[in-house]
Amino acid sequence: YDMSDSIALLATARTDLSAANDKILAVNVALEAAMSTTSPKSQMPAVRAAVKAAEDALKLVKDDLMKAVRSIKVEVGATTTVSQ
Repeated sequence: YDMSDSIALLATARTDLSAANDKILAVNVALEAAMSTTSPKSQMPAVRAAVKAAEDALKLVKDDLMKAVRSIKVEVGATTTVSQ
């Protein structure tokens, strides 16, 4: 089988997963920064923004992986479907 498209999609997913991991680490940093201040409540918008960025990044990784699985199935001629 020619799996070149699937391999490329997996490489994209891997890159996006690394970016998502960085965004998850940024949530930890934002939360630690908020908790180390005398008014953590004032830092919550930054924490929420970091969480939203991490969520969006993880959704992108999920989509990337679904595309890769679909591509693999097409390349090997599978007839089953990928559910969301």
